[in-house]
Amino acid sequence: MRTNRARLDAQAASASALSDSQAQLVTPLARLGAMTIGELATEARMAQPTVTRSVKSLETAGLVHRPPRPR
Repeated sequence: MRTNRARLDAQAASASALSDSQAQLVTPLARLGAMTIGELATEARMAQPTVTRSVKSLETAGLVHRPPRPR
């Protein structure tokens, strides 16, 4: 967990590597850890569709991991 937080913090420091939306999501993820898209949207004060798109791109970049939702 600490390794992931350190990596997220390093990415946050490099503003050119992240879009504004992505950078706005990194801080609550690093601070609070795993959460749902809805929780993250609330923490970041962003709309859920924006968070979903940004998290997908962060996942593609290998910066976050989205486990499958339990059914």
